[in-house]
Amino acid sequence: MIIEPIDAGQQRAVHLATERCLRRAGELCGRDFASIPVTFDLTGRSAGMYRVRHGRRSIRYNPYLFAKYFEDNLAVTVPHEVAHYVTDMLYGLHRVRPHGMEWQAVMRSLGVEPRAALLTTKFFAGDAEHAVIWVARDLGIRGALGAEIRF
Repeated sequence: MIIEPIDAGQQRAVHLATERCLRRAGELCGRDFASIPVTFDLTGRSAGMYRVRHGRRSIRYNPYLFAKYFEDNLAVTVPHEVAHYVTDMLYGLHRVRPHGMEWQAVMRSLGVEPRAALLTTKFFAGDAEHAVIWVARDLGIRGALGAEIRF
């Protein structure tokens, strides 16, 4: 089965959902959060990614995974990535864990249960290896025979 990427109308819906999450977070925090560029150029197994590169913030979405699970991604991936952006703006990128208590509080305030999907949404503050380690640590992923992974 070949999956086609989301169409222009669905992309508009994702843009609107992202803006709604930002406005809601702003209302709850008592401040305005600037709009953030949204692109649909992410590939691979990640549905979404909040990224800061050369001082520029953006949210990237995977148009193929959104097509396959559109409603779920609108309900969970969009607030997940917006929560990373809001947490960055409130606390600073390197002062909190990517899926730490600050991010979890933002997710709850947006009405979504704070869970990092098992490596399907990634948060990149640097390189991919560290992103995977952070997600694994935050999820409490265990290694072989149930031994906790040490970082």
